[in-house]
Amino acid sequence: ASRTPLTVSRLTKFSGGIVNTGTMTITVGPFTAYYGVLVSQVSTFFGGISNGGAGLITSQRDAIRVTSVAQFGASSAAGNITNSGTLISSQETGIHVNNVTTFIGGVFNTGTISLTGASGGQAGIAVSGGLTFGLDVAGGGISNGGTISGANGTGISLVAGSLALGGISNSGTISIGGIGILAAGATLMGGISNQGAITADTGIRVNNATNFSGRIANSGTIHITYADGVRVTDTVVFGNNVSGGISNSGTISGNGAGIVLARDSTFIGGISNSGTISVTGAQLSITGTAVILTGLATFQGNISNTASGVIEAAQRGIVLGTLTGLTGTTFSTFAGSISNSGTISAGATGILIAGVSTFLTGITNTGTISAGRVGIQVGYASSHGFTAPVVSFAGGIS
Repeated sequence: ASRTPLTVSRLTKFSGGIVNTGTMTITVGPFTAYYGVLVSQVSTFFGGISNGGAGLITSQRDAIRVTSVAQFGASSAAGNITNSGTLISSQETGIHVNNVTTFIGGVFNTGTISLTGASGGQAGIAVSGGLTFGLDVAGGGISNGGTISGANGTGISLVAGSLALGGISNSGTISIGGIGILAAGATLMGGISNQGAITADTGIRVNNATNFSGRIANSGTIHITYADGVRVTDTVVFGNNVSGGISNSGTISGNGAGIVLARDSTFIGGISNSGTISVTGAQLSITGTAVILTGLATFQGNISNTASGVIEAAQRGIVLGTLTGLTGTTFSTFAGSISNSGTISAGATGILIAGVSTFLTGITNTGTISAGRVGIQVGYASSHGFTAPVVSFAGGIS
């Protein structure tokens, strides 16, 4: 008996799309369906896949899976995958696009995706491999306006094979045991935005990207349970001069660090907080720090906590340094300034510069800094996990 209720496979061309508004749940012996909808080994798939408002797909692996397709969708009619119903996966993914050479369209969830298994490899929406994903227009990437939940795994995962367009946006709810939104791979365009609510170990993570051309913007809420609100690591180029950088006008809170940059080659666009970053944690090196930059080759832009910005940190407010335990982490050049016109409240240090070869423009405070030890510190902090000195500091402190 088949363990996939609906399969389109081994075709040169398929036109018309797939729509489900009913229930797909089958049992073969003790097992539920491997996949609910499977599109595999198709040269050209014209149309899209839709699970409608009354639609329910329950699967053991992927509720909707598109794999080994040369072209999905067309320029005249984008091949979107949409869910406004309910997708349940007990082991793997709600919607999975894998090794599609050209995917013309986006993946959109306004319904419910529920991950019920114990595997950390699960994902609500996952895109991996392929050459080109998405469209370079608004709404051409991955969007969640519904609910993605699970005790483990990742809410949205985009691992680009070559080029991903359209970005990732969340205006709904992501409640997950691992990473809320993950982006990695070659060239990622369009940025990441959160206007909704994310609860996860790490809220948003960009990792091992060759070129992330866009920005990360949070105007919603990110609540972290263990690690970081926003983390960018091991990325060759992040941002651009027009719309790069990281901004928070919402709330980032929880146990861990607020915004972390580590081992990135070039970061363009700066970091701005006009909302609230409130973090707890007992380790002086990372957790309990609102903004930490460590091991960057070049940072082009400014760090600003604006008049409406509030930073509450159990340990430190803003840190630039070379952190013990991270290989290849010499922080070379900070080509910008740090300014505070809002409020920084820290258990240890408000602003710390410890381990930067060249700091170009200086530090300005016109707001309030309240710290348990030092308001602004430039220099060694080896007892707290930072091991290199500041070689050149220009611009002064005012």
